[in-house]
Amino acid sequence: MDKQFKFDLQLFAAPSSYIKSVEYLQLEEVLTDTSVLYSTDTAINLSERLDSAKFEPNILEFKIEADSKIQAVINAINEEKLVFTLTGMTEAELAVILGRTTVGLMYGFGDCTSVPYFMVKLKVLMTDGSYRWIERWKCKFKEIAREYKTQKSTSLEVQYVTLEATAMARVYQHANDTGTGNLGFSTADTTIGATWFSLGDNLSTPDLVAPTFTIVPLDEAVDVAITANVVLTFDKGVIESYATDAANFIVFKDEDDSIVAGAYSISKDAVENDTVTFNPTSNLTNNKKYKVVVTKNVKSLNGVAMAANAISYFTTVAG
Repeated sequence: MDKQFKFDLQLFAAPSSYIKSVEYLQLEEVLTDTSVLYSTDTAINLSERLDSAKFEPNILEFKIEADSKIQAVINAINEEKLVFTLTGMTEAELAVILGRTTVGLMYGFGDCTSVPYFMVKLKVLMTDGSYRWIERWKCKFKEIAREYKTQKSTSLEVQYVTLEATAMARVYQHANDTGTGNLGFSTADTTIGATWFSLGDNLSTPDLVAPTFTIVPLDEAVDVAITANVVLTFDKGVIESYATDAANFIVFKDEDDSIVAGAYSISKDAVENDTVTFNPTSNLTNNKKYKVVVTKNVKSLNGVAMAANAISYFTTVAG
């Protein structure tokens, strides 16, 4: 590829260096983007399909005035528009990127029921001869134009399609997300560049293991204080609405299966494991056996449910 790209703004590099060409383009669908995990799906390599590229940052400008003059101007990139013209794309391939449930619809109207987010990875050659490896972590695509081949046929074959993506600031900050704007980062480290595109999402892989927990009071514990709370400590983050649902985390008085009323709360430890606490509305009864049920509807932040329902018992101290 030897495609030239001209810019009015000096992006991703030193002031004397501009992007000359894009040599690699890869898309990875974002599977998870939470406070504890960022993961993407298998890479889609579009390097050989790329005909042209354009970057249009939305720059916010803030001017500081003093003594009737502008003393400083501060610029910040709020979001960025990426425009790629691709050749040889099939309708099925476009359907994946644009979130279509069927193929064959021009411009994607009427059928984009769930447009996915993508991480965009680029290897670019700068005018000073250096390379930059650039990530944009949260992009959503739409089709803005297409050009058909000129041919003697009753059917139409697409020659070029132009896709526009908006790279948005993400809500969460991750350990390997060093960019304060949360739009991504670039690097000139050739050792990273040598293997970067084969690393998948370059961050983490989806955790598809079911959550487990430890419980206090322990199963079959005796002489438990009537003021005690029931505490579940999970081995990973869980979806709060499931874990604190009175239908999924229930404390019963064992003799008659009457439900103990109480309030739920959730907290995280230093490694993002979740602790769910059940605080009974009133003290428990002395010398009674209680049953704790946690249903398999409790799910991890990746949507993986517990392997099975869990039941635990404890007996309060004699009065």
